Amino acid sequence: MMVVQGPPMCFDWSTKEGSQFDANLYKQYTTSGKVVEFVVWPTLFLHNDGPVIAKGVAQHIVGKTS
Repeated sequence: MMVVQGPPMCFDWSTKEGSQFDANLYKQYTTSGKVVEFVVWPTLFLHNDGPVIAKGVAQHIVGKTS
C-alpha cells in the first residue's frame, strides 16, 4: 500500500555508521549518545523529502561524542 499511493512513501536509508544522531528523525535504542552505530529501523516519510510519519530507531556508539 505504501508504493501504490502517489507519491510513494519512503524510508530514510541515508543514515550510516558514524553519522550524527538526529533526534528529529530517530529515537534512541538502548544507549544514548551523538554518533550512530547502526540503524535498528529507518525513519518513514510521507514522500521523498516529505514530513516524518514514524521516527526510526538507532543505536549509539557508547562513549563517542562526535
